[in-house]
Amino acid sequence: MLLAYDKIKQERRSGIIKIIILIIVCISCLCLSVSVIHKNGLMNTIQAENRPDHPKFIQITNAPMEAWLNNNGKEEFRTSISFYNIVGNDQKFPPGQDLRGKFWEFQIKDYSGTTAVNYISNGPLTTNNITFEVLTDNQQTHNDKQFCQRTPNTWKHFVEKYPDYRWYFRGTHDTFVNWKYLLELIQELESKYDPMKEVALAYNCHEYNHKLYPHGGTGYLFSNFAVRQFLKRESEFRSICLGSADDVAFNYFLQIQSIKVEDWMSNKFIVTWPNTETDIIMKRQYERVAQCPKVYRLFSNAAPMLPCPCRTAASIHMHRVPMPQAWEILQNTPKNFAVTYLNPDTPTFCKLSK
Repeated sequence: MLLAYDKIKQERRSGIIKIIILIIVCISCLCLSVSVIHKNGLMNTIQAENRPDHPKFIQITNAPMEAWLNNNGKEEFRTSISFYNIVGNDQKFPPGQDLRGKFWEFQIKDYSGTTAVNYISNGPLTTNNITFEVLTDNQQTHNDKQFCQRTPNTWKHFVEKYPDYRWYFRGTHDTFVNWKYLLELIQELESKYDPMKEVALAYNCHEYNHKLYPHGGTGYLFSNFAVRQFLKRESEFRSICLGSADDVAFNYFLQIQSIKVEDWMSNKFIVTWPNTETDIIMKRQYERVAQCPKVYRLFSNAAPMLPCPCRTAASIHMHRVPMPQAWEILQNTPKNFAVTYLNPDTPTFCKLSK
């Protein structure tokens, strides 16, 4: 009887020991798994932080498509755009003032979407280690001061070289792209239009002979579909452009396609920066600046236009602003400053109501 009892006790003790051993093994496996997960997660973080091409962004590896977060932790809007920077090969700059090719472009170097910048001239030109492409009809003849050849030739270049890019932007040497806000404008447009299937435009207007036209120095933003439609009527554009300039020609060119110039005006584009009022910014002479009007008109019966906020402008015509100073001036401009017009020839700063 005692032997049987001792045997039962021994079997129970053996079972308890087995359970304890099993628990220890499970805990060890769990700790090992956590360690591996932590190590892998740490390595992924280090690899993301050390990406040489995008140091300011963290890759999200578990997203169905690659997504990027900006510094505020917000997913960055991604699109595709080709820029055309049209200049003259005979332009002269004081020493140290020629920033063509490195004027505003530094802003797009870390963008996770798709961009291309094309430098276009009417004759041989190399500056800042950039060789400009000659896009006149006859590369031996460099007479295209009014851009009547180079502008439609950029349309053809865009359609042939960037057929899948969603947006086309054309500016000049003193067009300053404010990339963050141009991207916001594009995002807003893409929420309403399909750039591959619909006409979508953005620009701001100046006036010539009491007619509004999209101002070329400020830059134009066109959807892919719009460029393809324009290219179909290239010969008409060239005929209209003769005797004027490419931007002035757009008034009638859009009109014959049943597009009203006024419908696509945007106060995200500053037609001309008030270059005579730089001291107001740099010397903080803010008391010299009046309140903004609700709207302004470039001539008596012109369409009303809104003052253009400075800091959030998508593109700015920095006419006669020293190129090395443009970014600094913009960053020092008060957030409530905008640009309006006293008359068609006189842009001026004004203060927006809070």
